[in-house]
Amino acid sequence: MKHLIKGIVVAFVLMVSINTYAEELKPKQKQKVEASVNEMTEIMGLDADQKAKMLVLKTEQEKARIAIVAKYEKGEERTAAIKEMYAQYGKKQRAIVTPEQQKKWKNRPRN
Repeated sequence: MKHLIKGIVVAFVLMVSINTYAEELKPKQKQKVEASVNEMTEIMGLDADQKAKMLVLKTEQEKARIAIVAKYEKGEERTAAIKEMYAQYGKKQRAIVTPEQQKKWKNRPRN
């Protein structure tokens, strides 16, 4: 009986963990991602395939950022984790776009 209850508890915790990770972004977060991809499309001239890949990538990046913020309190550890996450996603982004497009993005006017 104890093993059954223990198994049910473990299954429940696993299910909650998976659902939390797989949750969709909140509407405001989705808007932020879409605005970012739209800006990239405008500046870099992404084609439809690149735009679709970038949308998936930026969504994953936002989920990773949210997970880091939830995991770490403000400070050096959180900053380092976010910096590392951006470096990893930067590599993935560069694999999607051409060197010319990368240059356009790097040289864009910033607010």
